Formats: sequence, structure tokens, C-alpha cells
Amino acid sequence: MAGVTLTDRGSWTLATADGAQIVLGDRALAGARLRRFIDAYPQVVAGHTDHFIYADLRYTNGFAVRWPEPAAAAKTAART
Repeated sequence: MAGVTLTDRGSWTLATADGAQIVLGDRALAGARLRRFIDAYPQVVAGHTDHFIYADLRYTNGFAVRWPEPAAAAKTAART
């Protein structure tokens, strides 16, 4: 992890070392939401060669994941 942020409204966000953001939301539910994401993570990343850039875990029955645009991912890979 690269950092943790707490908003004025009490919403937690994690920043990963590769620049992704993981929005957990309220502290009371953050642990269960993160566990659900971690448990599903192998299935989430299956078939993807790049890392996600944003994950919103605040949904009641799941989460949303955003991947970089294909052109942006190709430019990033070309630079490394």
C-alpha cells in the first residue's frame, strides 16, 4: 500500500504502489468489503494483463473495477 485517506465524511480510500485507488467507504463495513474483494480478486484479474486503476467496494452485493484504456496501457508498457 502506498497510502490511506479518510475523507471528512468518513470514507476510507487505499492507494496502491502502482497508483490504483480502492474506495472502501465507511469504516464499519470496510473490513468485510475488502475481504470480499480479496476473495474475488483472482477471478477479477483473470484474463487481464494490466492492473486495475480503480475499485469501488461500496456496493452492497459487489464492487466495480475500472481498467485503464487499452491505448493508455500500451503506452505505459512501452515506457517500462
